[in-house]
Amino acid sequence: MHLVGDKSEFAIEYALTGACPPPYGYLRLWVAGLPLGDLTEAMHLYHGLSTLKKCTQRNLETDRMMCNSASGLPDPESALRDSYLSLGEAHDYYELAIYTITSEQRLRFYWREFKRRDSPTDSVNPLHQKDVSWNTFDQIVLSVTGAIEARILEESGMSFSFD
Repeated sequence: MHLVGDKSEFAIEYALTGACPPPYGYLRLWVAGLPLGDLTEAMHLYHGLSTLKKCTQRNLETDRMMCNSASGLPDPESALRDSYLSLGEAHDYYELAIYTITSEQRLRFYWREFKRRDSPTDSVNPLHQKDVSWNTFDQIVLSVTGAIEARILEESGMSFSFD
């Protein structure tokens, strides 16, 4: 397993098990010391990592999850309901929304685990929120995607991008 970042702020934990495109392996995010994702479930990594990489681009014309200031953010329940992000199979037990706050150059994460593995029914779990600076987020996401792209090229001779 590789860990990039600081679990107490923001980090990505991953393992690449298949370097022939599309990449396959394990993916978990860490935000404010809490894990998002199940490292026991392998998945195709393209969808989750390309979604995170798009968050580094901050395109005002196409990104519906951008606000000029924190006062323009939706309430956390609405954010999860209306802007839910799927990062892939290993994240099926989590709700996640990421909003860009342009004036503060930060991302606001809203998340919660919505179903416990040992429970046959959905349970209500606490909703969390944490801000992460653009610089921290971008460095970690681009480091992980770049490392995987380089490994795919090295092992398969094929050019691959999370763009």
